[in-house]
Amino acid sequence: MSDEMMENVTKRQHWLRIFYTVLFMIALYVTAIVLLVVVIAQALFSLFSGSDNPNLRRLGASLSDYVRQLLAFATYNSEYRPFPFSPFPSGDDGGDDPDRET
Repeated sequence: MSDEMMENVTKRQHWLRIFYTVLFMIALYVTAIVLLVVVIAQALFSLFSGSDNPNLRRLGASLSDYVRQLLAFATYNSEYRPFPFSPFPSGDDGGDDPDRET
């Protein structure tokens, strides 16, 4: 291996990024399960009451923003580390990611 490649492989920051990415992919899996429950609950709520639940809608928006943040970090499109290293997205303003272009 070249010296430059060896230097890159031994940099702590690269391994830390990979570690965080693995953790965030686990968080993505858990979030997908929660989103599935929210979708089913919202569908049932709408079916039986005739309208959606605003609390579930806000939760869905927050979780959607969180998923976007997780994927942006995992794909190296953002250096912003999502929750729990940053505030959880509020879901009402399009996310709390400072790297996000509006």
